[in-house]
Amino acid sequence: MNAHPTFSPEVARSQPDLSLYHLLDPGVLANPYPLYRRLQTEDPVHWDPYLHAWVVSRYDDVVRVLQRFSAARTPTAEQLTALGLSDLSPIARVLVRQMLFMDPPAHTRIRALAAAAFTPARAEALRLHIQDIMDGLIDTVVPRGRMDVIGDLADRLPAIVTAELMGVPLGTVKGRMRIGLQKMRRALERTR
Repeated sequence: MNAHPTFSPEVARSQPDLSLYHLLDPGVLANPYPLYRRLQTEDPVHWDPYLHAWVVSRYDDVVRVLQRFSAARTPTAEQLTALGLSDLSPIARVLVRQMLFMDPPAHTRIRALAAAAFTPARAEALRLHIQDIMDGLIDTVVPRGRMDVIGDLADRLPAIVTAELMGVPLGTVKGRMRIGLQKMRRALERTR
């Protein structure tokens, strides 16, 4: 099982030219700007069948979407099951509780709580500790001689820092994060 979705020429041929699926192609990922430019000029509000989502690529359109449409568009576990995608239900249960996918007043309430914990002064006070966490994450991969930036760093650093700010024991975070990522990856693998 792959940790992340991989590019497949067969799948790529079945995707529209403007699908963000093409970002899985190492060549496109190395220089995604032509794809982004095409999205902006050819189809700035694009339905991506691979993502089952709208991709909005121009600033003014993004602002309009944020102001006029509900953020609560994430499918529920029940909706995914009805679509035959029950393997993605664990992901849906997490996403519907994320601030990014909430509308006011729930979003406003959660954002106010988060803003109190993540002030610039608090971040500055934590700068050295966050650097220590980062150094520790990098130190664990040095013996391997290679690094998966997402899997070894980007998946872990925000979760560890956030958990510490909230007072959640680090051992709990690492175990749950590992289990959660494994479940998400298995579910995504089954939907391909």
